[in-house]
Amino acid sequence: MEHQATPLVRTNVGLLGRYWLTDWLALGVSGHVFIEPGFESATRRSLRAALLRVGPIDALYAGAHLTATWTLLAGQLAAVGAAEKDIDALAITGIGVTSIQPISTRDFPSTVAPSALLGLELRLHVTDFLALSLGVSSYFIIARQENLNVHPTIPLTPAAGSPGSLTDPIVLTEILFRTAITAFLPFERAE
Repeated sequence: MEHQATPLVRTNVGLLGRYWLTDWLALGVSGHVFIEPGFESATRRSLRAALLRVGPIDALYAGAHLTATWTLLAGQLAAVGAAEKDIDALAITGIGVTSIQPISTRDFPSTVAPSALLGLELRLHVTDFLALSLGVSSYFIIARQENLNVHPTIPLTPAAGSPGSLTDPIVLTEILFRTAITAFLPFERAE
């Protein structure tokens, strides 16, 4: 299966809920919505022409994943005259789906594609119930893209075996950098 990294910077808003089974393992659910600029017909043509050497591009709309989180490292930071702060390094994995649509001069429908994620997160506890996080995740999406070897005036054909307006499924990689505020529920600290 072919692999391609996407050349666009994307913004998204999301929510992640985790239930900690142990001090080092949590299971959770995440969801996010991508904030994409509107792609009108002229914008699609110019963007496609500009990125023709890079490859086809896609619009991402939303995603949902079941996640597992492992605590890799846990420790405390101390500064002179300040209280100690807990710090954690976390590894995150997940499987789920992502809504994706090829950006083209032709009207392709959006589809729901299987996806997986791998990530790392550094979390600094500000209080017993609040933390700040920095992280990076890589999303792997199995999707079909516009076939750039077909002339754009050929219409999209819905039949799977028709002359290929879409490629065979490939793995797309989206890298996401994030900052987050974490609230811990219930607001009690286990001793």
